[in-house]
Amino acid sequence: MNERAKILQMVKEGVITVEEAEKLLNQIEDQTDTKKHKERAAKNIAKAKDALVGAFSEIETQLDKFGHEVEGFVKESIKVVESKLDKVFKKEKENNDNE
Repeated sequence: MNERAKILQMVKEGVITVEEAEKLLNQIEDQTDTKKHKERAAKNIAKAKDALVGAFSEIETQLDKFGHEVEGFVKESIKVVESKLDKVFKKEKENNDNE
C-alpha cells in the first residue's frame, strides 16, 4: 500500500482527521515536487557540464590551430627579414669593396 492509500485508510479508520490527512498529502506532494526538481536540476547540470566540456575542447582546438598559424606567420616573417638583411649587407659589402 502506498503512502496516499495509507493516509486515506487512516482517515477511514478515524485515526487521523481529514485536515490532518490533507496536510500529510500536501507534504507528500511537496516532497515529490522537490525530488522532481532535484532530478531536473541534476539533468540540467549534467547537460551544462557536457556543453562546457565540448566548448572547452573546441577552444583548445582553435587555440592549437591559431598557434600553428602564428608559428607559420613568424617563420615566414623571419625569412622575409633575413632576405632583406642579406640584400642590405650585400649592397653594403659591394659599396665597401668599390671604395
